[in-house]
Amino acid sequence: MDIVIAIAHIAGSIVVLIIFSTLVMYMASIEAEKIQKQASAEVSVALGIPVEKLESEAYAKKILEYSHHKFSSDLFQNRLSDLCGSIRTLWDWLSTIAQLLILAVVCWYTVTDNLDNAIYSWWLVGAGIAFWLISYVFSLTCNLFTGRYPGQAKRTRESVSKWLKENGDVLLRQE
Repeated sequence: MDIVIAIAHIAGSIVVLIIFSTLVMYMASIEAEKIQKQASAEVSVALGIPVEKLESEAYAKKILEYSHHKFSSDLFQNRLSDLCGSIRTLWDWLSTIAQLLILAVVCWYTVTDNLDNAIYSWWLVGAGIAFWLISYVFSLTCNLFTGRYPGQAKRTRESVSKWLKENGDVLLRQE
């Protein structure tokens, strides 16, 4: 019976961690959508273009110039945002590695030492929550100091570059 309880602890903690991770990803997608709407509203106000018309090819050049200026890597706040993005990426990797190590150690000691050690697998969930909270506070702090979320400037520059590669002919037609 002890082995069933040990397996239930380990499997249960993994399932709860997966559910928590899914919730975090869902909340992140909602937050990304919110950030995108705020960015669109900001571009709309700054350029005097209605939000509904931001997708129009007629305004592509204005929007690209605005984005290039606002998210330029020459600006300190954008460099800081890029640095924070790299730090948060490293933090996410550290979180994954730490959780895998916790799982490996708990499984090892449960199998080799005592089945009662399986209860420590719930540290997985605690570590996941702790790493997420620290990441969330870090992101809010980055936004407070730079006006950007970690890596937002870099992602915007990459999306502008990608758009130009795919739709550069739109700009040529405007000239």
